[in-house]
Amino acid sequence: MPDELISGATDTQYVPTNPDDLGRYVYCRVRGDNALGFSTANSNVIGPIAVASDLVNTDPPEITIASGGDSLTSDTGTWTGSPTITHGYLWFQADDAAGTGAVSIPLATSATYTIDGGTITPPATGSAWSPTDLYETADGQLDLTDGDHTVTGRFVAGYPTCQIRGSASRSTGKKYFELIVVRSGSNSTVMGLCDGVHSLSSGVLVGAANSLGIIIQCQNSLSVISVTFDNSAGNYYLDTTVAEIFPGDVFGFAVDFDLAGGTLWLRYNGTWKRGDPAAGTDGCAWGAGPADAMFPYFATLSTIAADASVTLNTGPTFAAALPTGFTAWG
Repeated sequence: MPDELISGATDTQYVPTNPDDLGRYVYCRVRGDNALGFSTANSNVIGPIAVASDLVNTDPPEITIASGGDSLTSDTGTWTGSPTITHGYLWFQADDAAGTGAVSIPLATSATYTIDGGTITPPATGSAWSPTDLYETADGQLDLTDGDHTVTGRFVAGYPTCQIRGSASRSTGKKYFELIVVRSGSNSTVMGLCDGVHSLSSGVLVGAANSLGIIIQCQNSLSVISVTFDNSAGNYYLDTTVAEIFPGDVFGFAVDFDLAGGTLWLRYNGTWKRGDPAAGTDGCAWGAGPADAMFPYFATLSTIAADASVTLNTGPTFAAALPTGFTAWG
């Protein structure tokens, strides 16, 4: 192939940005002029060229949320190209997930961005709600979205409570998961743990012999924990300061299957409401003997004319830090 003149390249510096440069060799012809005429000389030949257009992102950068939700960190993603690639960061704020109205955040040019005066709830990951292990008496009474991580229990006049279990049970070790309120349902939200024996077509954790469960229920303006064992219930008021739950509220469940046959601690928006799971003190046990396999659980009350919706997050990233010694439910 004959030598080709690069159009417009008449300066002392040339930046190879033309795709046609890829794999080619270049040299520079320098012209000297004086009063008697001119002469030219060719430089040494350089190549092959890897042009800027050869710089390609093959895996987009990904943001992770720190425990506590108060800072974000972006990795670089994966890039190909040469010479050596360096990276810079620029953070943007937008009105929605589509990037509407995006504007750059002043001085936010490092890999980590600290949220000013706020927090963000991590997206749901890990196992989800089961699309088959549920009970509804009207089509669409239970609606699964967000990859089955979010369940909505819809009020249908004349129909009883709807119920659902998570897709993954656990029976050993120390596990943790979160339930995030999407719609409070005017205190109709019921959530917690349930075993596989409980009949979902019955009332909330009642009606199946030897069924086990622990639920958090907002009723009569009180947050209540209810323990069901051998088809009998024992209740005690966990906290009377949670008068109503709101969208964005996060309930954390620390479950120790190896302590007293199964013990649970409840965290509400980052604060343990009773006892210390790391120390194993003052938890709520749901039965003696070897722990049965338990599932995350959600139900809505049939007597409340409002929808309720929660998101199941089984890790690995949570709104609050994992308690010491516990691992993600997964």
